[in-house]
Amino acid sequence: MDLKKAISQGTPDSDWAQLLQTWVICENNKEMEPEATADHFYQAAKGFGTDVNMFVHLLCSCTGSCFKLVCEAYQKKYKKSLYKVIEKEFKGTNEFAFLLAHEFLVNPAEGVAFALKQGCREQNMMLIATTLIHSEKYIETIKMAYTRLGDLQQDIAKYGKYVEIVSKMWGL
Repeated sequence: MDLKKAISQGTPDSDWAQLLQTWVICENNKEMEPEATADHFYQAAKGFGTDVNMFVHLLCSCTGSCFKLVCEAYQKKYKKSLYKVIEKEFKGTNEFAFLLAHEFLVNPAEGVAFALKQGCREQNMMLIATTLIHSEKYIETIKMAYTRLGDLQQDIAKYGKYVEIVSKMWGL
């Protein structure tokens, strides 16, 4: 069974699942024209309803360095951050997945920090999984990225029964 089929069978029919399926098979390797791509994001969010397919396509296509330029172009032309637009357009169930894609493209360490923050906030297995996957290799970079979101040690302390082990894995 191919990966996309396995993911589609294991996830609900939702916008975040579509993003996940596309993210896994895409390579985020296109250098897109920042101003034109910013315009595409604007059009996808304009009016009543959101063009989810366009958001998914754009988030899953361009490189991180290109995406940073797209964010700058969007801010300059439309006087608002693309992050805030994504937050507004995908409020609710899909919000975390689309904001995570944004954060990961801007800076992978910030994406991991964002996932950690969500794991601390919801006290779920995301904190454990993110810690297991990323704490050893990228510990200092992620801890630095987390500082803009809060205090990692304090946030982990709210987690509960795994506080000690998770804190140790992050060197706290």
